[in-house]
Amino acid sequence: MLMTNKLNLLSFITLISTLGMGYASTSLEIQNVDITAGTLDIYIINSEPLGGFQFTLTGITITSLTGGSADNADFTVSTANNTILGFSLSGTTVPAGQGVLTHISFSDYQGGAICFSDALDNIGGSINVI
Repeated sequence: MLMTNKLNLLSFITLISTLGMGYASTSLEIQNVDITAGTLDIYIINSEPLGGFQFTLTGITITSLTGGSADNADFTVSTANNTILGFSLSGTTVPAGQGVLTHISFSDYQGGAICFSDALDNIGGSINVI
């Protein structure tokens, strides 16, 4: 739905990792999409600390990544071919909780849905796309 140059997307992805006897889950959501400015946020809800992530976004060309809880955790976050990779060289984690994982700037919006694909957590856990 396009309203005042803002796109409200309900794209979700859930990453589930087996940790010991239970399951830890991490959900990612695309929020605050502004087609005119070429920006969006990746929002995270995670029940356990996250040591790394990788996902691809389709429907846009990613030009930069900044801020959010990945930056606060001193993660190295990079992108190539619209795949985003985030991890820590020093062993830090994104703490359990919720908030913006990273802010994304983009170009070449193709007029359709902006979606996740090829998502992995820090241990290559099972992935459920909602």
